[in-house]
Amino acid sequence: MNIRNLNAAGHALPAWTAVAGVDSFTPEQIAHAAKFHPGEPTERGPNQLAMLEGKSATASGCATCHDIGAPNFDGSIGDCTKCHGRHEFSVAMSRHPMTCGACHMGPDHSQLEIWTESKHGVQFHVRRDQQDFSVDPKDLRIIHQDTPTCSTCHMSGLEGLGMTHDVGERLSTFLFAPVSTKRPHAELGAQNMKDVCLKCHATTHIEKFYSRAEEVVNDTNQKVKKVMDLEKELRDEGLLTPEPFDEPIEFKIFNYWHYWGRTAKHGAYMGGADYVQWHGNYELTKEWVEIQAMAEELRAKAGDSNKLKKEMIESYLAQSE
Repeated sequence: MNIRNLNAAGHALPAWTAVAGVDSFTPEQIAHAAKFHPGEPTERGPNQLAMLEGKSATASGCATCHDIGAPNFDGSIGDCTKCHGRHEFSVAMSRHPMTCGACHMGPDHSQLEIWTESKHGVQFHVRRDQQDFSVDPKDLRIIHQDTPTCSTCHMSGLEGLGMTHDVGERLSTFLFAPVSTKRPHAELGAQNMKDVCLKCHATTHIEKFYSRAEEVVNDTNQKVKKVMDLEKELRDEGLLTPEPFDEPIEFKIFNYWHYWGRTAKHGAYMGGADYVQWHGNYELTKEWVEIQAMAEELRAKAGDSNKLKKEMIESYLAQSE
């Protein structure tokens, strides 16, 4: 059976299961993908929020990006044309930041916006006409592309580095998760990315950058943990139903980690100060106050309801005597 090498990348089965679950894959496809993505990506069901939004929203929204990892009629997985184009299979197109930005944008993963405001993005826009995106990957040098784009850092074979289609190969942390943890090969992933950075930056600058980014991730983790602990308390107290997204506070909690927490962490690792601050930590601070107020209101209403029930019972018993 033909299963493309995209299975080794984040742009594969996990991209599709994040929306549709695993039901559309065969057991053989699941077993193969599990070699690269064990656990949740090959076990999860359809996305609950997507199900609530409906099929039309999923088809014209979520799926237009996530189907890069959908199953194909011939048994293969993945769609190379998402990055390389359908009419002209283009290396240049895959290297342009707008190709990545067609999906990696918006409040929940603002990579394009963060990169645009970073020094890398500014330099790219100033020197756009001097970049040669069409050069053969094995020959790519700084003289061809002296301002970094998404592909430069995550995939390219710049100056003799080994190129890859696994966009997670040079990453060290699961930034997309509510509470970020280290990837299985975190040290190797960090060193792989630092090897790219070293093509332009000094080691001292790189280590300082990583240290600051990790501080943001650790601090954000602590903030998200507080919110998740509060949510668990409310469920244990019976103040939230088992159904997903049927109460306003659930959307607040979802936004807390899925939008602002992710944004702060991505901003730190991509040099986007505004996204660490105003689109990240400011929102985390504001939302925490509002979530606490909503939790207190739920508890107060429950207390009033219990008090009323108690009074009604006492009144009934008094009349029965």
